[in-house]
Parts: sequence; structure tokens; C-alpha cells
Amino acid sequence: MKNRIIRGFSSFILSLAVVVSSLSGICYSEENDIVLQADFENASLEGLATMGNVSLVVDNTKSYSGNHCLKVTKRTANWNGVAISNNNILQPGKSYKITAFVFHDQLSTEDIKCTLKTTDNNATDSYDNLAVVSVPSSTWTEISSEFTIPSDISSSTLDFEATHTSMDIYIDMLTLEMSENEVTD
Repeated sequence: MKNRIIRGFSSFILSLAVVVSSLSGICYSEENDIVLQADFENASLEGLATMGNVSLVVDNTKSYSGNHCLKVTKRTANWNGVAISNNNILQPGKSYKITAFVFHDQLSTEDIKCTLKTTDNNATDSYDNLAVVSVPSSTWTEISSEFTIPSDISSSTLDFEATHTSMDIYIDMLTLEMSENEVTD
């Protein structure tokens, strides 16, 4: 009797494991790994670089979440901004999702964009606008894109910039995830 109860319980557990494992395939369509995450609460700028002669400052006067955000200031050209350019982070042939919240305090709605610059083995640069958002004044707005780094490149840079050349850009809750699935157009 005792053995039959144990066998019945074992069969139930095995059946439950099969059901749960089949459900997990339905719930998770892709596996993502966070490569870079910055909420700027610890004042770290690790993994970030400048595009142009700008200043990157951890700001405590505005934030989307928490008490701090990144402020990109002293911009003099539309391509000036903050970049992720570490080839250990952005790997050729890999797919990613970038998400951040952006803000400005100009009087009008301004475009802020996320751009991917790649350089091939012949030293030819290519620029792809991954996402452009129209950001109302003093309003945190999400910017997001999924993309694949081409396999045949020697370097890549991902940056946030704005069309208004002297506008400060604020960024918070920056997340870059590597995806197991290739992003197709």
C-alpha cells in the first residue's frame, strides 16, 4: 500500500513537471540577458561614453524614477550625445533591445533619437536611426528599439542624440538587453 502511494505521488510529480515545462515554453518566447542597466542612482557612468565634446553629469534635479538621471550638456551639434561604444557590450551578429526614458526642458516638442553607427572592415561608417520620439517639453518619454548588430563590422556605437543642437538631454532607466532571437525587419 505504501509503495503504491509513493508510485502514485511520483507519477503525479512527473506529470506536473511535464505540464510546467510545456507551459514555460508558452510564457517565455525569448531569453534576454541584461547587458547594461543604468538608473544613475549610484552616480556610475560605467559603459557610457560621449559623442562629441559634451559633458555627462549625474543630475539630481530631474528623474524618471528614483532621485537621479543622466544629463547630457554642452551639446553644440545634433549628433552630440551619450554613447555605448564598448565592443564587449555590442557584439557583431547579436540582437538587442534598448529601452530608456528621455526628457528635455525646451519650450517646444523636440525629437530625441537612438542611432546605431557601425564601421565595416573597410572603415566605412553606416548610420541607422533605430528610434525617434517626439518629446514634449518637461515630459519623460520612453524610447525603445530592437536591432541586430551586423556580423561583418569592426566596431559599433549606439547613441542618444537630439535634433536641437544646444538642448540638454536627460536619460533615465537605460536598459540594453541581448536577445537570443535575431531581430528581422
